[in-house]
Amino acid sequence: MDLTVSIVSGGRSDEWLVFDYTTTSGGPLSQPGDYWSVNEVGEQAIHPVSLIAAYLQFSVNGVVQTPTYSIFGGSSVATNPVPGFSGTGFGNGGYSAPLSNPLPALGTYITPWDYLNDTGISSASVNSYEEALEFAPTQAVPESSTWAMMLIGFVGAGSLAYQKGRKNRLASPFA
Repeated sequence: MDLTVSIVSGGRSDEWLVFDYTTTSGGPLSQPGDYWSVNEVGEQAIHPVSLIAAYLQFSVNGVVQTPTYSIFGGSSVATNPVPGFSGTGFGNGGYSAPLSNPLPALGTYITPWDYLNDTGISSASVNSYEEALEFAPTQAVPESSTWAMMLIGFVGAGSLAYQKGRKNRLASPFA
C-alpha cells in the first residue's frame, strides 16, 4: 500500500488534509466479505481546530468511480470539493464542532467490503481510496460560566464606581 498525504489550502483559513491510499500490487483494497477500514491516528494540533467537512472517493487504476448513492450516514454523493482535485464521491459538510487535542482518530470503514457494490462501485476492482478532511482554526470563545463571571465583575465594578461617585457628590459643598 502506498500512502500520499497532501495539505491543500481551502482559500480561506481552512485547509484540506488529503490521504491517498493505493495498492502497490494493483489488486483490490480488500476482499469480498472482509472488514475494511482506514484510520488516521490522531495527532497533536498546533492550534485548536474544527472539522468542517469530509470527502472520500474510490478509484480503479486512477479513474474515479462515481457512486449512485451514499452508504455512509450523513454523507451524500458529491463532487470533490478539494481545490484542484476532481471526481465524484461521498461528501459531508455537516461538521463544525471543535476537536479535542490530540485529534481523535478519523477514518472510514465498510463491512463487509462488498457492500461497496451497492453504490455501483465494484469492490473487486477498487485499488485506490482518497479521503479528504477539511479543518479550520477554532477561535477561542469564552465558556458561558466565564461570560457570567465577567458580567458579575463588570456590574460589581460599575456599582462600586457609582456608589463612590454618589458619596463624593453628597459630601461636596458644591452639590
